[in-house]
Amino acid sequence: KSYLRFPSKMSNTFVKEYLNRLNISNLPDDELVALKLIFERHLLSITFENTHVLSKIPISLELEDISRKILTLNRGGFCFELNFLFFNLLKNLGFKTTLYGAAVYGGGEESQLSVKNGHIFSMVEIDGNLYVADVAFANRSPDDILPFVTDAEIKTKTGAFRYRLLNDGDYVFEKKFRKMYDADTGEVCGKTPGWVLGYKFTHTPIELSDAFDAFNYYTTNEKSIFVHGLYVSLGRPNGYVTLNDSTFREVEYVGDTEAKRRIVEIKKEEVNEYLAKYFKLDPTTVPMILPNFSD
Repeated sequence: KSYLRFPSKMSNTFVKEYLNRLNISNLPDDELVALKLIFERHLLSITFENTHVLSKIPISLELEDISRKILTLNRGGFCFELNFLFFNLLKNLGFKTTLYGAAVYGGGEESQLSVKNGHIFSMVEIDGNLYVADVAFANRSPDDILPFVTDAEIKTKTGAFRYRLLNDGDYVFEKKFRKMYDADTGEVCGKTPGWVLGYKFTHTPIELSDAFDAFNYYTTNEKSIFVHGLYVSLGRPNGYVTLNDSTFREVEYVGDTEAKRRIVEIKKEEVNEYLAKYFKLDPTTVPMILPNFSD
């Protein structure tokens, strides 16, 4: 097994602030165990959110600026911010990690492939094995790091996942959704259980600068979903919560293949209350603009 000298690394101010944000005071010596702990705590502690983009507040990808926003101001962010910050935590702790870029399948549809490097994530090598550590694919994120192996069903609490090698040499990440039931009526709801496309990527590391065009697209282009709608998501030990515009969803896993979901349609004046109660966000730090709510 691989071991890192975590105590010496934890004197780093950035690492201290980050682990404090994740409520981690000490890391296990075992590299794989430590990575799993950091990953899990991140999903439970830091919210996926696009409130700055929606409210037209400029976002910087300078590490100092992302750290201030997420570690000091206790905000969240979307994939470019969260996964780049996580990538830097791993590097500062001594993990052998590289950054990857992917194109996302909008709505899980093959015909709706996004811009190149419209999503980024970390790949980590431990004892000669590769693991994908993606903390920012919203409610489609696995609750654990995933071994990077092809054509194998990888099961976690969140559901099942797999990586497929395509004829063109690229890879596709897919999730198998659970069978969903309405928490109040017991009726089947949500997506039909089965494999859904997530994103497509080339097995070649990138630099953050390779994703600048995609970042600018998602933060400023009128065709970007993040410019027009509210997207907020946070993991729970046995499920997750999301807020997409006025629709609040609370999902709880049941057994290995099922889940129950509660949906609440909220009013504009309730948004701040929900952000604070369910997503650990202080609404007073962002002057919210909510275009899809009627006054």
